Parts: sequence; C-alpha cells; structure tokens
Amino acid sequence: MSDKKYNYCILLFLIAVMGMIIATGNIGNFINEKMFIYTYISLGVLIVFFIREVFTEEHGSTRKKFLNLICFVFLVLGIVAYNGNLSQEYLNFIKNNRDGRTTKVVTKSNVVDIKKQESENANKEELIINDENYISTLNDMYDNINNYVGRKIRVQGQVFKSESMKENELAIGKYYMYCCAVDMSLTGFMFNKDPNFNLVENNWYEVEAVISSHKYEMSPGQIIDEPILKIINYKKIDKPANTLVY
Repeated sequence: MSDKKYNYCILLFLIAVMGMIIATGNIGNFINEKMFIYTYISLGVLIVFFIREVFTEEHGSTRKKFLNLICFVFLVLGIVAYNGNLSQEYLNFIKNNRDGRTTKVVTKSNVVDIKKQESENANKEELIINDENYISTLNDMYDNINNYVGRKIRVQGQVFKSESMKENELAIGKYYMYCCAVDMSLTGFMFNKDPNFNLVENNWYEVEAVISSHKYEMSPGQIIDEPILKIINYKKIDKPANTLVY
C-alpha cells in the first residue's frame, strides 16, 4: 500500500469513528460537553485534510513540511486550549476534595455556634441536587459547611464505597468528568450506615437527608470538616440514562 493510500485509510477511519460518536450522541460518554467544540473543529480539520489528500497530486518535500507544520500548530493549540479550561474552581476542587475530604484546617476564626447555625439552616428550603448544581454545591459544602449543617437535602445517585472511607461509611453520588473519560471518578455525598436504611452498594437511590458534619484528623494538628448526611428517607430508583455530572 502506498503512503498516500495509507493516509486515506487513517483519515477515513478517524472521520468515521468521530462522526459515529457524534451522530449517536455518545460523545458525552468520553468528554465534557465544554470540550465538544474542539471535537467538532478536529473533525472538520480531518475532513479538510482528507479532501486534500484525495484531490491533490503527490506533493514534494516542501509541501510535506508545510502540512506537518500545520498539524503541529493544531496540536499545540489543542493543548493550550485544554489547559486554559482548567478553571481555578476545578483545581481547588481537586486539591480540597482528594479522597473525598477537604484539607481546610480548623482555626479559631472557623469556630461558630454550630447549634445556632444548625437551627437557622433547618428553616431553609430543602436543597435539591441536580446535574447542574451537583459539583458546585458539593464543593461549597466542603468550603462552607456551617452554611449547610441542619439543612435538608435531596439527592439521587449510586451508592458506593471508596478505600478512604471507614467501615461504617458509604457515599451516594455520580461519575464526575471534567474533561474526558480518563479523569472520570465517582464523587458524592458521604453518609453513615444505618440498620434502619438498607442501601446496597452499586444500586441507585433517591435520598432525603439532613446535612451534618464531623471532624477528621488528616494528620497531627490538621483537622478537617467533613459534610456527612443523616438519611431520613430513601427510595430505590432505576439507573438514569445519564450517570455523569460535569
């Protein structure tokens, strides 16, 4: 097979795969919707190169160098665009919530009248968690737990357990994907096991709970606040079509 035919095959294969993923709507299973535009641009570039390969004669070394330069420029632009989308909010989320725990040290300025705050929060409207506010709310709960303690919350998700959790701890959540499938991980709201509520790992539930918190010593002298749910009601639900949050 000549080099030109080999190029045809590679380009056609890439165009077919990307076109199929986009046409079937499965693109969201691989990358965040914020990155869709770059996929469309890449597909357009591949199509342009394919047309050029089909309808142009074999070209000399100068033209090859020029095309290689274009490919390199697109690659660099893609990398720069990707890094530019790593918002400070996301970086803080990864830093503060590694293994599901925040690393905020409790100081005197953090100490408040928990009972008073809890009473005020109990009168607030029930917090309904959906795909749009999922990550932002979870992040804010870790940063400002005193604004949430005592407040009711309703959330849907899959029950899971990570290695960092204690024996009596579980979590309910969804797969969080910031950029693509490579960085996807289960992220959710922790709760303690309760003999009155038999939530089984890997099953999907809608949970109604009250937000609480507890202290956790990450290392000597480093105390963190963790949000934790006290379940008051739940029901089993079918696995949703979309199990991801962005």
